Amino acid sequence: MHRNLHGLASAVWRGGSLLLVWLAVLGGCAWWSNHAVPELIGLDRDQLVQQFGAPVEEQPLPDGGRRLVFLQRITRRPSGTQVAGTTMVCRLVVETGASGIVLQAVRTGC
Repeated sequence: MHRNLHGLASAVWRGGSLLLVWLAVLGGCAWWSNHAVPELIGLDRDQLVQQFGAPVEEQPLPDGGRRLVFLQRITRRPSGTQVAGTTMVCRLVVETGASGIVLQAVRTGC
């Protein structure tokens, strides 16, 4: 019976370890796909347009600010046996105050 308990404990440990690894992977994906972009805070709308082009969406906010949505296409170089690189489309959502200064920015999809 002692041998069976040891085997059961070992199986539970391996299962728990696998669960922790899975949660870490999923958590990493969630972080990567939706994260703040603090380096844009303090810029004005014109600087954003100069850097990212015209927004694909623009909506007024109740406080007089604006919500701007930019799309960014990022292509990574081929690696290993890949013939072509990987292209991703990232969505950058920026909220400005009434003065046009960026208060928050979030990038998703990258």
